[in-house]
Amino acid sequence: YRRVALLFPAFHPWIALLRLSLLTSYKVRVSLIFLKLCTAASTSALFFTSSSPGPDSDPNCKKPQTLVAQLVQNTVVGVVSALLGDVIVFALFLVQNRSPIEKDWTEQSKRWQLRVWKCRAVAFWLIWLVYSLVCLVYTMLFLANVRLVDAQGWLMSTGMSLLQDLVILPLFLALALGLMASVALLSKGIRRRIEAKWLEGYADAEEQGSKEPEE
Repeated sequence: YRRVALLFPAFHPWIALLRLSLLTSYKVRVSLIFLKLCTAASTSALFFTSSSPGPDSDPNCKKPQTLVAQLVQNTVVGVVSALLGDVIVFALFLVQNRSPIEKDWTEQSKRWQLRVWKCRAVAFWLIWLVYSLVCLVYTMLFLANVRLVDAQGWLMSTGMSLLQDLVILPLFLALALGLMASVALLSKGIRRRIEAKWLEGYADAEEQGSKEPEE
């Protein structure tokens, strides 16, 4: 349980906003989370738009769904929307990503690299703005023109997307890696290698630090 509690914040996407990053600014991280919410909302709206009856159709022609069927449908739509949001966020993150480049720099190469990063940043914000506006407008048009039952289904599926992103996925990754670490530590060979790599190195550093004041 202790390992899971330590790993859960490491995989939580919203807790990542509190971390300091030299390569990705706070506003980029906030914008990517907002973009994921817009993607989940618009994807759910797209599904319920295609599955809802037309304005002139008889509502009695559609067979009513059971509560279990509605929960399964909304859960599947929510999970698919969340996964699609992850893909889009990752693709857009790569557009503005500034990875460290280790080489012999000249003044000209520095200016060129800065121009490349600036162009990528402009492209990122332009794509982000257009995509966010399209998602928001489509979602608002959907909510303004659908039945109440479809709006309730959209709300539930969007909530499932948030639940998957905020609780289910980080908890699953923390449980999986925590279990793998616990199983690996059952091996005496792996435990000895870990202790030799980390604990003995830490002890040597402590011993060296204690000798320095005496010298």
